[in-house]
Amino acid sequence: MTDSIFCIKVSWDSKFFVTCSADDTFKKWNIQSGELEQERKAHIGGVSSGVISSSGKYLITGGNDKKMIVWNDQGNVIWEKSHVFSDGNLLD
Repeated sequence: MTDSIFCIKVSWDSKFFVTCSADDTFKKWNIQSGELEQERKAHIGGVSSGVISSSGKYLITGGNDKKMIVWNDQGNVIWEKSHVFSDGNLLD
C-alpha cells in the first residue's frame, strides 16, 4: 500500500506517469494499462518531488533526506548528491 503521494508527473509522450510517495518510493505506472512498471526505494523520509526529462529517459527525484537522485529509464541510479535539496528547493 502506498502512503501519501507528494507528487504525480506525467511523461511528455503521455505513456507513463510517476508518483512520489511518503513511503520512500517512486513508482512508474503505464497510463494505458494502469499497471505498475517500476517501484524503487528512493529516499529516506519520503520522495517529495520528481521531474521526468523531455525524452522520458531520466527521472530526477528529491527527498526529505536532502538528496537529489537521477535515475535512468530502467530505474537505476546514475547520479546522486547529498545535502542539495530541501522542501522542494535546491539548497545554496
